[in-house]
This record gives sequence, structure tokens and C-alpha cells, in this order.
Amino acid sequence: MSSSQTRFKGVEYYSSFLYEDKRGKFEKFFSQEWTDLTEVAAKEIFVSESKVGTIRGMHLQVRENANARIISVLEGSVFDVVIDLRSESPTYKQVYSKILSPRTLSTVLVPKGVAHGFQALENSKMLYISSATYDPINDVGVNPISISVNWPLSDYILSDRDEHLPPVSLWADPI
Repeated sequence: MSSSQTRFKGVEYYSSFLYEDKRGKFEKFFSQEWTDLTEVAAKEIFVSESKVGTIRGMHLQVRENANARIISVLEGSVFDVVIDLRSESPTYKQVYSKILSPRTLSTVLVPKGVAHGFQALENSKMLYISSATYDPINDVGVNPISISVNWPLSDYILSDRDEHLPPVSLWADPI
């Protein structure tokens, strides 16, 4: 296991632990022992599949449904992006990006208050572990095209919901 720290408090990237032998392979994407962050306890686990070019994000849950997330790339590769939306943070509204795939760093730990998104660089499958259950009322975000990042693929697919999220310039902490 190797890790990559960021300047964003609580945002950490990890390579998985992989053991292979003649039977096949065993892969561990995350262990609580790898971090001091203790706010992730699984309340929901889900998988998404995205076609090449798809941009998903920038999403987070707030208020009583604020959630930390562990997100791992199972197949393909993605241009992974986080934006710090914690108003008290020294990295408030700053963006950090990294390419993730099973061949490199494959897991990101995203703390509460940080929005996450990605662009699929090839057809990709991702695993999500969330510390809170989904609540559409507390599910918010900012338009991914409005943040200061150069998405690698100019021909992209964006959901209607993400397209109509407010720009990051209008972000204000939810009450």
C-alpha cells in the first residue's frame, strides 16, 4: 500500500493492497489503519459504471446527512477531482485532481464538506462507501464545468442534474 497526501485536510489517495497467486487475486482497497480519519463507517455501499467522457460531480451531502466517502476505481481510469467546500478550511474552494486506476493510486478518502467528481478516461467502474445514507434533500453540489479544472476530454457527457447545479462562485454553506 502506498499513499499520497494532499494539502486538503482529510483528502488522501491510496493504492490498494494486492496479493496474487495461482488461485487468483485478493485486493484490499482501504483499511482504517491507513489513516487517522475516523469519520467513515459504512452506511451505504454502491457501484457506478461510467462511459468514457462522462463527468460525474461535483457532489456532497450536507447537514445531518453530511458524509465522508471512500471511493475506489475497480475498472478503467478516471480523472478524479475534489473541491473543498468547508468555509473554515484554508483550502476553501480550491481544487485538487489526480488520475486514478487499478494500476496506480485507486482509492480516495473524501471527508465531509468536500465535493467529489470525476471524468471517465475510459469505461470505468467505481465502488463507493458512504458514512451516511443518501437523502435527496441534503444532496447538493456545484456545476463541474464551473470549477477551475481542465477536464481532459473535451467531448463529455454530463447529466441534466449536474449541468443545472449552481456554479462554484454562488456556493454558500448550507444552513
